[in-house]
Amino acid sequence: MHAKIRVLEAKRADDARHIRELETRLTDAESFVALRPKLQAKLQSLQSELIATKRALADAEQLASLGETRGMDSQEQLEMAMLDKEVAEERAELAEQELEEVKERLAHVEVELGVMKEDGGEYYALSMGFGS
Repeated sequence: MHAKIRVLEAKRADDARHIRELETRLTDAESFVALRPKLQAKLQSLQSELIATKRALADAEQLASLGETRGMDSQEQLEMAMLDKEVAEERAELAEQELEEVKERLAHVEVELGVMKEDGGEYYALSMGFGS
């Protein structure tokens, strides 16, 4: 009989432990049920935040792409302007060279004109009888 009592006491202790385990699980389940609306609200908030962040990222990427395109356009315009400047400088050099050549020819023509005037004046004086 003692053995049967011990077996029953052991079973009762085992049942008590199992009941405590179930009560703990029930408490945990009740806590989860109580927290569930808060967790769902937090999840909803995080999902909304994620969507907003994705939109902001897409906008930022679009702006970055636009900035990069504008930067490349500006670089091309700068390169074209530098090329135009080089061409203009070359034209200016050629124009200065032509101007110098024209100045030299003008000086030469002025000298010739002066000589012709002198010769013409002597010729005129000789033909009019004013010779020296």
